Amino acid sequence: MNNNNGKLVAIVDRFENGKAVLRFSDNQELIISKKFLHPQVKTGEAINLEFLTDQEETRRRENLAKAILQEIIEGK
Repeated sequence: MNNNNGKLVAIVDRFENGKAVLRFSDNQELIISKKFLHPQVKTGEAINLEFLTDQEETRRRENLAKAILQEIIEGK
């Protein structure tokens, strides 16, 4: 993993079957759908990645899990 001024940097190593294989400086790979990249990204290009949390989605999933558990407990 390369930390370049607080950014996660990967190199587009190759494309396979609609997927992009991203390689980090420690040789770890991340395989993602090519649709998440700009259409003009090419093999060998460096890209910055950023991961964000989604609090709304987290709350929605927690509420769903609680509702399912409640249904199980109530026997419905």
